[in-house]
Amino acid sequence: MNAPSSTGQLRLVCVADGLDIDLDTLQGLWCVEQYLALTRQTNHLIEVTDGVIEV
Repeated sequence: MNAPSSTGQLRLVCVADGLDIDLDTLQGLWCVEQYLALTRQTNHLIEVTDGVIEV
């Protein structure tokens, strides 16, 4: 498995609120509670494995 890198490919964007957050910096650090909170904010399929989010 390759080490996570900050490429800006994992982002949380809400156009209505002007929100645009780069989530790549958290790769490898996600806990279950954070993952569950993130899944409630999107309609995309998201997985977490060893702290790494995959969309």
